[in-house]
Amino acid sequence: MFSKNKTDWSLLAKELADETNEKEKQVVAAWLNESPENRALYKQIKSDWMMMDNMTSQFNVDNAWNKLHDRILAGEPELKTDTGIRMVQTRRSLFTPLRIAATLAFLALLGASVAFIANRSQKINITAAIHERGKNIVLPDGSSVILNGNSSIRYARNFNRKTREVKLVGEAFFEVSPDKDKPFRIYADHACIQVVGTSFNVDARREDHQVEVYVSTGMVELSEADNMNNKILLKPGNIGLLRNNAVTAKVAENENTIAWKTGAMAFYETRLSEVTSVLNDFFNVKIVIRENGVDSTLITGEYMNDPLDHILEVICKQNHLTVEKSDNMIYLSRQ
Repeated sequence: MFSKNKTDWSLLAKELADETNEKEKQVVAAWLNESPENRALYKQIKSDWMMMDNMTSQFNVDNAWNKLHDRILAGEPELKTDTGIRMVQTRRSLFTPLRIAATLAFLALLGASVAFIANRSQKINITAAIHERGKNIVLPDGSSVILNGNSSIRYARNFNRKTREVKLVGEAFFEVSPDKDKPFRIYADHACIQVVGTSFNVDARREDHQVEVYVSTGMVELSEADNMNNKILLKPGNIGLLRNNAVTAKVAENENTIAWKTGAMAFYETRLSEVTSVLNDFFNVKIVIRENGVDSTLITGEYMNDPLDHILEVICKQNHLTVEKSDNMIYLSRQ
């Protein structure tokens, strides 16, 4: 563990690889709170770690240790004589055996961290193109992920060995296989979603970085990735929202949130502005309401995999509206 003025590098490596237990996490947290210097060091190490995480080329271990050795040397204080002449070189020559021993001990402590880095660089990336909405992936633990178009997931090749973690970009519906010993975590933008076994939708596509979670079955915990204490527990039928640092929940009025997956859309006296938002998302189009007041028109109707032209035709006929298409835009206005 950490001792005064010393850094437990192996423990930090475990923390960055998410291999620490709860007790070790508390030790790291306490060390971070000791001083701004500790936090700055951790931030730099984490940045380096993330850079290595993104590497796809072969990891040069020798070069990495050479750089580490240079850092150790650079961090030593300089001694001066009364005349101001630096004695660093002399000190280095005197303590070379000690430094070698320390380096060997350091390598022994961090031997596992090299494996961590190698494992973390072996990631599986699966992407659904914009026309591949509904792409189904079965994870090594049997969990199912259905990707919306223009979305992707990423997970380690050793997924399910000790942990079950997925990084999501875009939107996906998850059906998680139960395993109480290995909670399932999804990292999406600045959010962390944790479950044991359930089904839910995660939407992290918005430009304002809002993350939305809709729960179909089971219980889901939504929190900030950097502050797991800022969290909320979601029940079936709940929608959890994480925006900025605020985590909130509301009851879903319908299942249009997962219309992209089910193909089913249902509107019951729903404002036209909300209807067009669902249609824009589902069909990847841009519908614009031209006139003030039209957006509050109440729409009722149910659709199952109906084409957009049919849906718009029904809506316009029932509400005395007209539809016009121009330059990849769709305009709605009064007759």
